[in-house]
Amino acid sequence: MSLSGYQQGFTHKIALLILFAEEIGYRLTFGDAYRDDRCDYGHPDSNHKRRLAVDFNIFEDGVY
Repeated sequence: MSLSGYQQGFTHKIALLILFAEEIGYRLTFGDAYRDDRCDYGHPDSNHKRRLAVDFNIFEDGVY
């Protein structure tokens, strides 16, 4: 499968995860969603750089 194909599948699953989290009472904001090659932290082969990873901040009743 191509990188684009993996990204499309990942994006769909993230959308489902966000909807599920809201259904059970959580609210999410993005933490780290993309790191470009100039980023000086994290692993050099991070899936964030391939757009296959995202970090969320999770809130319940407005509390982080």
